[in-house]
Amino acid sequence: IGPGTANSHGYERTHIDGLRNTYALLLAYLEAGQKEAEPVDWLEDVASRMKAGKITGKALAQECGYTPTYLSTVLTGKKGTEQTRKRISEGLQRLERRGKTR
Repeated sequence: IGPGTANSHGYERTHIDGLRNTYALLLAYLEAGQKEAEPVDWLEDVASRMKAGKITGKALAQECGYTPTYLSTVLTGKKGTEQTRKRISEGLQRLERRGKTR
């Protein structure tokens, strides 16, 4: 990643917009990296709670109104939004309260 440069007469020139855009891009990458940590922690939490409560993926998917296949893609971090994570967390909480295992 870097600003565009133009070589002229033995020295390089960089336009100020190139520097600004590079800064904006780097900032976006850094902020995205910080946001990635939350879903990983969430995934680990859900997996450990499912194991502790002996809750199957099939039961959780049914509780949330998802297919087991879709739930699997969310729980492996390949898909899902904040709203999806909230829905799964709420479904998991309901199953934990009921002590449902299947």
